[in-house]
Amino acid sequence: MSDAATNPPDSTFVPRPLPTWDPSPDQVVAYEGIVSWWNEGEPKTQAVSFGGPGGSGKTHTLARIANTILNVENPPRVAFITLTGRASLVLREALEKADVSGYSHCGTIHSVLYRPQVETDTGRVLGWVKATELPFDLLV
Repeated sequence: MSDAATNPPDSTFVPRPLPTWDPSPDQVVAYEGIVSWWNEGEPKTQAVSFGGPGGSGKTHTLARIANTILNVENPPRVAFITLTGRASLVLREALEKADVSGYSHCGTIHSVLYRPQVETDTGRVLGWVKATELPFDLLV
């Protein structure tokens, strides 16, 4: 685990203005819990799991969390990971729509855990190798 993952930068989180949000009580709990967990600066695990059924507001809540966590002087390297390519596309579009920038990666869990083995001459993918280190401070 990187030093930045265990000791996040000392910064005050100041969210950028976003369109009106009328969160459900569960969304408020998720937002406040994750932001305060990250803001504590104590050693912590490197991954946050965030789930719920379709239409429950996961994407909007994640955009709010990203806006808050990334809007600091030295933002952490954040990777948003999903189970499917379609979910990654939806999340990436929502992050763009909410004007969230500065995150390091938005893709499937496989795109984080594996790296392609590429033939140098042709660029053809020969196989996949498990990543030995993750270049992120926070996986969501």
